[in-house]
Amino acid sequence: MKQPRFWLSLIGLCAAVACASAIVLAIVTATTALAVTTREEPASVEAKDDTAGRQKVLRGVVSDSSCNAKHMIADRNAAQCTRECVSKGARYTLVAGERVYVLDGNPAEVDPLAGQRAEVVGLLDGNVVTVRSIKIAQ
Repeated sequence: MKQPRFWLSLIGLCAAVACASAIVLAIVTATTALAVTTREEPASVEAKDDTAGRQKVLRGVVSDSSCNAKHMIADRNAAQCTRECVSKGARYTLVAGERVYVLDGNPAEVDPLAGQRAEVVGLLDGNVVTVRSIKIAQ
């Protein structure tokens, strides 16, 4: 008579463990799903704010990545040297004090300001400025 009670207790214990495991699994799954969705929304908002935070107005002299502010071609002025270096593969840069920024944009907009002081509005990413607008600095 003791044996049937043993099997009944064992089946009850297994059923209780299965129910507890199912509840724990459901809680863990729901928490993970909420955590993943909550993290995605602020990240996309931060990315939008970060883009606005990187837009800068910089003033300096338009030069090239080969010479920077020290033009190497002796018989040319700064504008001519800059244009010649760019035609040979250098990139337009903006020399602002000790800092040198690579200008990433339409060369046709930057070319007329070669060798001159300019004001550049654009997105700053490290030392690269994606040019939104460029004009002569006043």
